[in-house]
Amino acid sequence: ITGDIPTTFNKLTALEVWYMDTCQLRGGLTNEVLSGLTKLRDFQAYGNNFAGELPSAFADLPNLEVLNLAENNFMGQIPTNLGKNGKLLSVNLMKNRFTGPIPTGLQSSTGLLNINLCCNDPNLDGTSGLDGEIPVGMDALTRLKYLKLEGNRLVGQVPATLTSISGLAALTVHDNSLQGSMPSDFCDANTPTNTRQKLKKLSADCGGNPKEVECPCCTLCMPDPTAISASTKTNN
Repeated sequence: ITGDIPTTFNKLTALEVWYMDTCQLRGGLTNEVLSGLTKLRDFQAYGNNFAGELPSAFADLPNLEVLNLAENNFMGQIPTNLGKNGKLLSVNLMKNRFTGPIPTGLQSSTGLLNINLCCNDPNLDGTSGLDGEIPVGMDALTRLKYLKLEGNRLVGQVPATLTSISGLAALTVHDNSLQGSMPSDFCDANTPTNTRQKLKKLSADCGGNPKEVECPCCTLCMPDPTAISASTKTNN
């Protein structure tokens, strides 16, 4: 399947599942097309050539549970109210070129299991990537298992509130501009929530000299990408 999505797709009002992965679709994914798909639960179209801004209509789909648009060419901000329907279970928007903050609307979907927003600054050159701080209110996502935020331009510190998500299995925040220390409860085996026992993958920019993030229990320590970029320019 190649080309654009026809506008007549908005007449598929009974559609619940949309799978169009790794095709060569490039356009037609518009608010007009999506507005009629009120029963849509599962939308997956990763590995295509969609570009431009992510349609805001995704935030208005009342039954959407799964959204996977990884490995496309989207840019601009992710709609801030994405997740306001309260039903999202999985969001995968990795390997695009999004900018702006992590959408706070995700906190309304308290049943979320997976958030993958990684690698929106694919070249680590600062030309794209999510920015701002990791929202402290993400501890509302009590069922969250995977939070992947690496490869962006996030700043500030990793919020200590994340340690209350007792089932978190992966937290990856390397290749950002975070600083400070990883919350101690992630590294404390005696934490009441037993977070450390569940957390199998924890990454940060804790491998540089000096370290950008102090993290004695990280399973992966990366050098700070900004330092690498500056060093490369100096050597050249």
